[in-house]
This record gives sequence, structure tokens and C-alpha cells, in this order.
Amino acid sequence: MAPPPLPLSLCTDPAYMAHLCRDHGITILEVVPSLATQYVRDLAPLGQAGQLRIRRFLTGGEALSVALANSVYDALPNCEMVWNTYGPTEVTVQVRQTRVDRIWGLWAAWSGSKQRVNACGDVAALVA
Repeated sequence: MAPPPLPLSLCTDPAYMAHLCRDHGITILEVVPSLATQYVRDLAPLGQAGQLRIRRFLTGGEALSVALANSVYDALPNCEMVWNTYGPTEVTVQVRQTRVDRIWGLWAAWSGSKQRVNACGDVAALVA
């Protein structure tokens, strides 16, 4: 039997979620960019101390800034990939995904179909 779901107040508490990720060995984390900024702040001390196993960090529902993606890699040294997903926000279903890589301080991002993604200003956007 599955455990009961967490109360919403705990799901949106970045400090609680950071410790939950550590205590349960979470390897994939998905969060909207506006909340991700707060999560990264609380994940950073644990990540930099080698206490987190997060390998994939997914965002969606809002624009992912280059600065935020960069801060994820800085906060989580074991993070191999940051993904920016896209889908109808009303139902929180991602129908498109884009891997965002960091290369020598520059960004290269690719979708599953290898379409190039450009960083325009501070926001990564798909090239149609």
C-alpha cells in the first residue's frame, strides 16, 4: 500500500523537500521554475556537501531562465541533466521536453528530436 500523499503545505516547503530528497535518496526532482529558485537555495548546502543523489532536475509550466538552470548545476554537483518541459499548464502534462546542458559556461539545449534551442536574453526558448 502506498503511503498517504504529503499535505500541500509540506510539498511547497523547500527546506522540508530538501531534507526529504536527502533522506529518501531522491534521484529525479520536478518543480516549476518559480518554486525551483527556492528549492535550489535549500538544496545547495546538502548538494554541495555530497548528501543528495539528484541526477535529473525537471522544470515546466513556466519559462526556465539560464540563470536558474545554471544555479541548479552549481547547487547540485551530481546533477547530470536539467530538463525544461512544456505542456498545457491547465493540466500539468508535459508534451515536449528539452534537455539543457552547460558547456564551458555557455548553454546548448536540445529537444528529444534534436531541434536546436536558442537562449534569448535570459530565457531558453525552442526554435520552431
